[in-house]
Amino acid sequence: MQCSMNSELKYSPNLFAKLIYMKEIPMKMSSFTTKLVIAVAIILPVSTPTFALANGINSAALYRCLQVADGDDNRLQTECIGAAMGECISKYSTASGKASCMSLERGLWDNLLNFEYQQLLKLDFSDEFKIQLRNAQRAWMTVRDLDCGVYLTMGIGGSPGSQLSESCLLNHTATRAIVLTNLLKISKQIS
Repeated sequence: MQCSMNSELKYSPNLFAKLIYMKEIPMKMSSFTTKLVIAVAIILPVSTPTFALANGINSAALYRCLQVADGDDNRLQTECIGAAMGECISKYSTASGKASCMSLERGLWDNLLNFEYQQLLKLDFSDEFKIQLRNAQRAWMTVRDLDCGVYLTMGIGGSPGSQLSESCLLNHTATRAIVLTNLLKISKQIS
């Protein structure tokens, strides 16, 4: 099944289930938010809308936020960090519950990050570009792990330390996804 997508794509409860079963995903996607829809489809099971809302993760809220920010500066895109977990966070009073919400949203951003990274590697640029990109990605992972691991070693312990660490991981992952998305946009303009 071939599916054509464009930046006018609107959220549909059945869209996520349809995307999961796609055999071919078009690689000429101009919209950051369209790619997020695919990332959501990859990470969540077939009953995505029910699963997501049952757990308080509103992927549609993140999708809408990024749709508004699409084509705009990083500031607007970074304001979308946390958009999917608002309802989930409000359901939990414990640090471990809130950390779980952050982890679920981080999964959405992580899939988008991986999708963008793979698209960048497929570009017709030099091997030097691909090596530099790979090295930058590995360095980012090291910095992310060191930055966020600090919270687990501060003596805070237990769930509060876990919540701070998960918040850090979410922010690092979402910010990196935005950086790679913008790098892909620039790369396509000059190629």
